[in-house]
Amino acid sequence: MSTTKTPEQVEFYDIAMRLKKRGLNQSDMARELHVTRAAVAMILMGDRNPRPATLVMLQDLENRLKATGTSKGKATPLQKLVNRLAYLEKNDRANFEVAQRVIESLAPPTNSTVAAGQKRLLKKAFAARPGAPK
Repeated sequence: MSTTKTPEQVEFYDIAMRLKKRGLNQSDMARELHVTRAAVAMILMGDRNPRPATLVMLQDLENRLKATGTSKGKATPLQKLVNRLAYLEKNDRANFEVAQRVIESLAPPTNSTVAAGQKRLLKKAFAARPGAPK
């Protein structure tokens, strides 16, 4: 175990402790960060440095939970979908565009008032998320 922690390790630890207070455990964090629980544990113990992308994803997770005012398991399916789409839009543009095309293909023709309502709802959902362009 390392005695001196890097600034990245300290930041990761601080965020992880705040998330723990919200009800997330190491396994939950690992799932959200797409790493193993052991990797999270090793970062928290100071044995490993978090990758920059992993630290950003942890910060994003904390921000999403703050924005929705929810803790573990409390997000609605729509909130989870919007959060996942926001993550894709920010970090994986190609898959975001695929998801966008799939969603658009599921909507009825645009001359329908239902389709127009669906598009407005999607726009509102994206506009309401933190960091959305104005």
